[in-house]
Amino acid sequence: PYGKLPECVTHNRIPPQKRAEARRLRNVHRSSHFQFPSSPQNGVYPHFRNSLRRLFSYLKLVLYMKLGDPLSFAECETPAPALSRGLAVLRMLGEDSPASLENLSSRLNLPKASVFRLLDTLEKTGTVRRNADRLYEPLWTLQPLANDSEALRRQIHRKMPELSAETQCSAEWYEPTEAGMKLIYQELPHSELCVKAGPGFLRDWESEFEAVARLGHAFAEEAKPVRQSSLYVRNGERETISAQQIRDLTEKARTESVAYDEAFNTNGVRRFAAAAIDEQTHTFIGVLALAQAYRFSDLPDPSLLLQQLTKTLNG
Repeated sequence: PYGKLPECVTHNRIPPQKRAEARRLRNVHRSSHFQFPSSPQNGVYPHFRNSLRRLFSYLKLVLYMKLGDPLSFAECETPAPALSRGLAVLRMLGEDSPASLENLSSRLNLPKASVFRLLDTLEKTGTVRRNADRLYEPLWTLQPLANDSEALRRQIHRKMPELSAETQCSAEWYEPTEAGMKLIYQELPHSELCVKAGPGFLRDWESEFEAVARLGHAFAEEAKPVRQSSLYVRNGERETISAQQIRDLTEKARTESVAYDEAFNTNGVRRFAAAAIDEQTHTFIGVLALAQAYRFSDLPDPSLLLQQLTKTLNG
């Protein structure tokens, strides 16, 4: 009654090439969905592996959310809203458990049906469990990747453009590595005279003992002891300094938490630096520096630049 069906629709008349392509597309469609096997194989859920990869990529959202408020997960607009809501449920259970379905639904402002599906999924993956009183308890908890040190680092980065504009110097952020103090981030001033040593520049532990290196030797665990180094004592003139001078300069930098170069190097640059230390853990995070280019006009007093660095770190 519907007329003759097209030839390609009849299964036994589909060309072999088209049947193979149809099977391939069907398998791709199936593998793209979130599936939970009844039992793990070799300790790994094969269909769950790809979903875990997507989960950890979206966990980067934790760095930008209010970790103390689970509603930020549920209300955040993301490419995977179900994942955000699942994180909200897990976060809520981590703060207050056990909790009922009705309680979670009202606190997260989500429909009971949606919360039930999320809880059912989390229960099947072994993330939460339901006790004898039909209340849900977490088996896993979310731990924020952004600790106090990371928050301080982001705060410094946000203030660097303003610092560079006020001082007309290149603002630089260094972090310690095994090889030396590495330039991670830089903000250039809107002027013709600026230092353009780009991110990735490395001040190794055994080279010139300038301001950034002195603070690195004073606070970084990665710093390697040196017996001899050099220092610019006059503009463009570098001299070798002894082990005792190195120890004296290092101790001074450790006591004051700031350091600066009195003379310009052969590139016409000198630096003012301040150590960034996490007050909670007393951990050395890095060095905030101002790279000043030589100019014939009057230069600001070094103490003013050091005060601005300290203000930026403590503000």
